[in-house]
Amino acid sequence: MKSQNIRVVLLSLGLVIFAASQGWSSGNIKGTFIKKSGTEIVATLDIDRPAPASVILKIKIPGGIDILSSSPTPRKFKRQNGVVKYLFKRVSPGRHIVKLKLAAPVKASRVRGEIRYRDKETSTMMTVKFD
Repeated sequence: MKSQNIRVVLLSLGLVIFAASQGWSSGNIKGTFIKKSGTEIVATLDIDRPAPASVILKIKIPGGIDILSSSPTPRKFKRQNGVVKYLFKRVSPGRHIVKLKLAAPVKASRVRGEIRYRDKETSTMMTVKFD
């Protein structure tokens, strides 16, 4: 009887660890680029319920390129290494769109995204990368 209980506990723990490693959570967030070449970058964040308290979006572009406009306004932009950071507070579930207009064209292969947030149920810091 004890060995069966131990197996059930170990199996359950293994499933939880696997789910965490895959980025599964009750409040999943998915990032996608709708457009990421030329002088325009458009990214979407799809946020499930329950939405986290805040979300950090980092978009990496080639260094040395200026941003002509952005909606919303980035929290931080490091021109020399091409890191654009956004901080979203009091986020609501649903689709959120981020648009960037660049001073020079970029190749799609040089644009990457990363989302960071704290899962509401587990308090685990989650990182979701997307191309």
